[in-house]
Amino acid sequence: MDPVQHGWKAPVKGRRGHPPSKGNGKAFRWLTENAAHAGDGCLIWPFGRDKRVNRGMLKHKGKGYWAHRLMCELAHGAPPTPKHQAAHNCGKGHYCCVNPRHLEWKTNSQNQLDRAKNGNTLRNPHGPRGAITEEQKGEIARLAGKMAQTKIAARLGVSLGCVQYWLKYRETRGHGPAVMQSNGVREGK
Repeated sequence: MDPVQHGWKAPVKGRRGHPPSKGNGKAFRWLTENAAHAGDGCLIWPFGRDKRVNRGMLKHKGKGYWAHRLMCELAHGAPPTPKHQAAHNCGKGHYCCVNPRHLEWKTNSQNQLDRAKNGNTLRNPHGPRGAITEEQKGEIARLAGKMAQTKIAARLGVSLGCVQYWLKYRETRGHGPAVMQSNGVREGK
């Protein structure tokens, strides 16, 4: 059985006319070698990561995958449905854990209950819409275009979504005027 059968599409020409990777790279090989890992501690993904969400990622057969999802598929078979998630029962997915003993297929609601149990829920003390102070709004406006939005969020102690929402909707939702970027382009429209 092809471990990523559900994600496979007919081969197309890749960059400069070359076919896409056949999936025999170091990252995929490392996953297959560790699919039977028996240790109890977290097995940390040593290759590329998506820095926005700190999850391991790799390419296999020309398609991008989350490392923990592909590891779950290699170790436990295909997900019961396409909507099932590769859930971490260790609560350390944000540290790039790919230990197959820590992964299992769960629905989104089961995964969110696990996150609450492990203390990793996305909580905002001001409710789901959030609230930022006028000082934080001014700081976001000042740093927009000069610093990555992820760094602005970390600096102010708010979520990336909060920064993105405020930058996108501040003018249309009565949160203040649009900000001019350093290159003269108007933000917020």
